Amino acid sequence: MESFNEFNEFDEVETAARILTELYKIKLDQLRNNRTDPGKVTLLKSEMATMRHEHKMINRPEVLTKINTIYASEVKKYLRK
Repeated sequence: MESFNEFNEFDEVETAARILTELYKIKLDQLRNNRTDPGKVTLLKSEMATMRHEHKMINRPEVLTKINTIYASEVKKYLRK
């Protein structure tokens, strides 16, 4: 039987994965809509590559913290618009 802490960690990882997925979709839409500015395209591609890498490392505490704080606030910012 799983302890409460293990369940909590799983829930935190699942939440982080959802945040990453939502932000990735937002960035992908931005990339599709803005192909004229090469600097912006490069920045978006770089951010998306970072998110893909962090998704692979999602079980690390420092990555979870970053996703649940920085990326979560970024998703909220985009959803308010």
